Amino acid sequence: MIDAELKQHLAEITTELYRAGVVTATGGNISVRSAENAKALWITPSAVLKGSLHSDDMILIDLDGKILGGKYKPSIEFAFHAGLMKLRADVNAVVHSHTPYATVWGLGDLDIPPITYEALLVGRLPFIPWHMVGSQELATAVMETVGKGITSGAFLRNHGLVTVGRDLRQAADATLMVEHTLKILHLVHQLDIKPNELTERAIEQLNRLADSRNQ
Repeated sequence: MIDAELKQHLAEITTELYRAGVVTATGGNISVRSAENAKALWITPSAVLKGSLHSDDMILIDLDGKILGGKYKPSIEFAFHAGLMKLRADVNAVVHSHTPYATVWGLGDLDIPPITYEALLVGRLPFIPWHMVGSQELATAVMETVGKGITSGAFLRNHGLVTVGRDLRQAADATLMVEHTLKILHLVHQLDIKPNELTERAIEQLNRLADSRNQ
């Protein structure tokens, strides 16, 4: 896939996530590693409506955050997007979303019982303490937690969610999976029921499956 196609795919995924309600008009940011320059990435612009982005709205930056091309400023969170791709060769896409259910779970470090395979995966995600948006402190915290290469994302307390993937589809699907799973758990809480949890044997089997897929 050439960069022109990547930028178009980035615009399409951003629109999809906007329509799904996991990024807001100007909240959230998405990036993809350049196909033509492994030390650069395309990222959504700052303060431009997420629901109407076009391929030529994307910004090209290098892995140190230097702007290489584009007509807008890059997202305020560019530092951890670039940092994660610099640290992890397996990461080619990053999604930072303001997902409603994931944000609520991050506010209270709420329990994520292993009721499904997806819940088991979501329960693996760490929580990162709040840092000022767009700050180097936030970028450092995200890079230290997700940049180790042992997680597919993290909850950002009082802020949202970050997920990574080998491509845009995987990173976006991870975000949508987290939000769907937590919506199910929200319904469980609303109905005030005690859900049946997976057995220890099932959890062991599913953990092995998840680990094998990450290799």
